[in-house]
Amino acid sequence: MSQSFRVGHCHSPSMRARPFQIAAFLLALVPMLFMVPMLFLARTAIAQENQSQPAPYENWQNSLLADHPLVGTIWSVKDGHAISPKELIERLSIDRLLLLGEIHDNADHHRLQAWVISQLTARHFKPAIVMEQIRADQAGVLKLFMSGKFKTAERMGPAIGWGKSGWPKWPNYQPIAKAALAAGLNIYAGDTTRAMNRKVGKQGFKALPAGDIEDLGLNHPLGRKLDEALAIELVASHCNMMPKTMMGPMALVQRYRDASLAHAMSLAAQSNEGVILIAGNGHVRTDRAVPWYLRGQQLKSTTLMIVETNKDAQSALDLISHAPDDKATADYIWVTPRTQREDPCAKLVKRFGGKKHGKGGQSEHGKKAE
Repeated sequence: MSQSFRVGHCHSPSMRARPFQIAAFLLALVPMLFMVPMLFLARTAIAQENQSQPAPYENWQNSLLADHPLVGTIWSVKDGHAISPKELIERLSIDRLLLLGEIHDNADHHRLQAWVISQLTARHFKPAIVMEQIRADQAGVLKLFMSGKFKTAERMGPAIGWGKSGWPKWPNYQPIAKAALAAGLNIYAGDTTRAMNRKVGKQGFKALPAGDIEDLGLNHPLGRKLDEALAIELVASHCNMMPKTMMGPMALVQRYRDASLAHAMSLAAQSNEGVILIAGNGHVRTDRAVPWYLRGQQLKSTTLMIVETNKDAQSALDLISHAPDDKATADYIWVTPRTQREDPCAKLVKRFGGKKHGKGGQSEHGKKAE
């Protein structure tokens, strides 16, 4: 009996270590046992938070003309009548190339863009996000940020140098990043570099490598009517203080940027379910901007312009630019209140002595000049 007792309680080093190994193994399992329910609870909490918060169109941040009868209207150009937010999402969910326009300094526009992204991803659509506000020379730091383990919407702006970009402050655009990152979407740079913009403005498209001209579709002219309309809009966006003859270089840069945004979308579409472009309304217009270059690649897209109302508007169609043939340049129009801003034309008026060269107008920035 005493011998069997000693055998049953062997004191060899390997047998003594086994209880400790088992205990260590069980302790290692503890975080894993809690990880799955914790992730589930976290996702549930996020979903509940999103459901409990009012939609942007139920809680505007801007109050200027918020009581205008057009505010909140979503106009379907094809149908010729207003539709509900739910119907808009149902329609957009079948599109794979979607352009969400904006006025850059209106925070409500970015909240609506983020809402559209979250609603579409809730329907299991996982598009890439291409942003006009991120330049090609920021693509490297953006990629590094996106590959990190601790990427959050709050950290994204500082990580890519947003503060020096010249765009409205990062909190304005943060809802877009939050919606994209929460759904695990890829985010890509869409815009050209400042250096290349300057070269194109001085030298024209010959500043670009020959292969790039063809790849971007810049070897195809817009045509006289669209060229003329672009020049007129550029004059208007600069408060009519600059003659149309000075718009040639600016028109070339505008075309270069439109073509580059379209190219970024087509590249992103090759490795993602679809693409959503976040850009100013001037870049998403259907007649001569990004959609024009996508059509050159046999790619169909849908444009939602988010616009501000004004006191004289009678319909949503009054709030967007029209093509030379007078057709609307958007598929859908969403009307919001206006944001408070200083008169952006004051400096140009002083510089050019108040001499005007055309009719008044607004740019995609909600300003009359950049």
